[in-house]
Amino acid sequence: MKVAQSRQPDRAREPSVSVKVVKRWLVAGLLAAFVGLAASPPAAALTITDDNSTVNIDPASQVGVSSWTVDGKVHLARQWFWYRAAGDTREFSIDNLPLDAAGVTDPDFDGQNEIAYIRYLVQGAFKIEVYFLLNGGNPGSAVADLAESIAITNLSRTERLEFHFFQYCDFDLCGTVLDDGLLITGGNTANQWQTGFALSETVETPKASHYEANFFNATLVSLNDNAITTLNDNAGPLGPGDLTWAFQWDMSLAPGGSFMISKDKLIVPEPGTLSLLMVGGALVLVVRRRRKAR
Repeated sequence: MKVAQSRQPDRAREPSVSVKVVKRWLVAGLLAAFVGLAASPPAAALTITDDNSTVNIDPASQVGVSSWTVDGKVHLARQWFWYRAAGDTREFSIDNLPLDAAGVTDPDFDGQNEIAYIRYLVQGAFKIEVYFLLNGGNPGSAVADLAESIAITNLSRTERLEFHFFQYCDFDLCGTVLDDGLLITGGNTANQWQTGFALSETVETPKASHYEANFFNATLVSLNDNAITTLNDNAGPLGPGDLTWAFQWDMSLAPGGSFMISKDKLIVPEPGTLSLLMVGGALVLVVRRRRKAR
């Protein structure tokens, strides 16, 4: 999942649950895990924990996923979602929608709530369901994985739903702001790094329609202004600096149709990643500039 990496992480540093198990829970088990939860009152704030990692989520605030802590280090400042439906003249964060259900659960009965579920519902129009599954590593490993699945469903029986969905991420690895690098590869993988740590997010399916790497807070301002936003497809590399990235999915849903997004984030300690990505990104830019010059 990481750029310019020639080997897999040592088994001792991997999260305690395999990625295959993560995907199986997300695709096949999450709805079953939340039987009865959907009927409960939505929670104001959610916390999920697994081994060395904790994630805090506020479904009623634009801050959204407000922190991701791994072995005591806070790596995330903010991650959240925005949308634009047909007829809208701007984007809105999903916390503006009616919150229908929210909660956490412990599917493996280990005493830790690893899964969070959030559902926003606009009667007769659409619903958005967001699932988070935290997969922590061994204490002291500095490794953790956060899998996410989003389902957008058209509730109309007669009308298509033209819809645009955005994810915005502002990671500050180790809680420091101005020393990160960022590169988006393949239009579906964001790679962020600083000396000693690397973070990757891969969109498993479907590939984003647009993406954007930028310096804080240009993308956030664009998502919150009074104009329609289309991400600019800037892949980077950027940095060092205070960096953010975003993905955009454009869809047209038939009556009763659904759109599923599956993503996975991984944090690992990788001292060599910074220099490798910077060199690789710089070479790509040099080649592009030379081709344009010809």
